[in-house]
Amino acid sequence: MADQLPTDLNNAELIMYGLMVDAAYKGFAADEKQPIEPYGYDSVLSRQNEIAAACAGHSRYFATTYLYATIKPVEGLPFLDSALDKSYWFGYVAVSARADRLDIVVAWRGSVTPMDLVMDVHAELKPFDGDAAATGKVEEGFYNVYTSSMDSSKQKHGVLSAKQQVVKEVTRLVSYFREHPCIRVTMTGHSLGGALALMSAHDAAAALARYDHVQVRAVTFGAPRVGDEVFRNALENSNVKVVRVVVDKDPVPSMPPPNIGFVDVGDYNIKLVDDTSPLKQSPHSLGLYLRLLGLPQKQPGGSSSPAATTSTVDKGPKMVLESDGYARVPLHELERWILTPAARSRL
Repeated sequence: MADQLPTDLNNAELIMYGLMVDAAYKGFAADEKQPIEPYGYDSVLSRQNEIAAACAGHSRYFATTYLYATIKPVEGLPFLDSALDKSYWFGYVAVSARADRLDIVVAWRGSVTPMDLVMDVHAELKPFDGDAAATGKVEEGFYNVYTSSMDSSKQKHGVLSAKQQVVKEVTRLVSYFREHPCIRVTMTGHSLGGALALMSAHDAAAALARYDHVQVRAVTFGAPRVGDEVFRNALENSNVKVVRVVVDKDPVPSMPPPNIGFVDVGDYNIKLVDDTSPLKQSPHSLGLYLRLLGLPQKQPGGSSSPAATTSTVDKGPKMVLESDGYARVPLHELERWILTPAARSRL
């Protein structure tokens, strides 16, 4: 590893965040298989998050809402119109109460659909947040995924953009648990999801700036370059710390090229060396990142992840569909599940 990890993050937790991103991929796959039954993939996500937390020896994370993104039409690519005007499952928000802090995690999946891949190479720089002088510019395709909203007549969920959804949820959670002495918000993602993690970390930090005891950071795996130097400075000025994990042979973190204005973002840069194992995994695959971080490839029973430790993985606070078209866990129910009576008495 090229850099030391920050003092509040260890290798086991890096693996945990990677597994939570893997859960976002699995959630997308389950969503695609169950288009008629919304939220039928709860058990998939619940089990994966218990596995992830167990890797780092932490309490379970409970998903509080799911995140969807859409994509605006791309000029000159009419053959992709059939993939537009619909929402795609992109990730989730989850919460766990640790001994020393309340931990909020936003996990974003990477590129899966053809439209995701088109956005990955749509590499023109576009003003972020409408003010290039203050917040810089970011890759137009990533920005499209992050900020596009939908026509309500064509939407099975709400009309909010991914940006609006994530800011609304982290604000809802922090506001409710604001008396907790320490709250940390971690945005994490792989590939395109890493780009979404950086943009959402900036916006979450801005939305939560009035809370001095809230820390916002990003942990990315194989993320491409997202924006220009002004955008990187805006993240730094927002006190967002970025842990950037890359594999030495992965080409994605080297794109888009710096000669068109893109720069790397990372306060802690962790370079993993691919040992060219006989597994022949793609140098960009999240599975390779997790293996190089130390996750065993096979567990008893043939699973590539640790086995669940309890039979309660399908239990937890249930989401309720709200008037804006998105399902969220009621906050009083979430509090009942994640905080012990002793912890609640301190709020």
